[in-house]
Amino acid sequence: GNAVTVSGVFSGLSTAIVVLRGLKIVGPGRDAGTSGVFVEPENSFMLFVDNCLISNFGIGIRALEVDNLRLMVSDSVIRNNTVGLTILVNGVEANGAAITRTRFETNSTGVAAAGSHTVAIKDSVAVGNSIGFLSTGKMTIFDSMISRNTTGVKTEGSGIATIGYSTVTGNDVGLLAHGLIQSLGNNMVAGND
Repeated sequence: GNAVTVSGVFSGLSTAIVVLRGLKIVGPGRDAGTSGVFVEPENSFMLFVDNCLISNFGIGIRALEVDNLRLMVSDSVIRNNTVGLTILVNGVEANGAAITRTRFETNSTGVAAAGSHTVAIKDSVAVGNSIGFLSTGKMTIFDSMISRNTTGVKTEGSGIATIGYSTVTGNDVGLLAHGLIQSLGNNMVAGND
């Protein structure tokens, strides 16, 4: 099953705060259909994932159809999953994910963002994935390196990805816009096939 299941129902609290810190979570393999961290739908909470390794799952961190979630991931490595992190949340605009100083390595998709809430990624790395960052919702990427992926950043449908101060190099395809990719004009996009 899932390694960690997070639920927002704790002692009758409407909003819970959950912290996962310093964990090494290794699963049964990419094809097992399990999650390293499974966020239960229709709950409200703040989830902090600090200094963790999440590897060898179908989905490293799964947060889909969560009513009110603020997910903060920092100083972590999410490696060798089918999808490293996938998120779709409801509620106010402040909900969504903030990812800092985190590496997404050798996943089929590093981060998959859906819905109208922003996934903000800063000082992070996507390397060796089939797709580094995929947006069918809203995603912002700043001060990050996207390299050695089949596709660095991809948007689909109504997806938007905004990129600033980042390096996109050494990918088969650097940027693939089936939605919208916005550059702040200060990125290095070079050396992609």
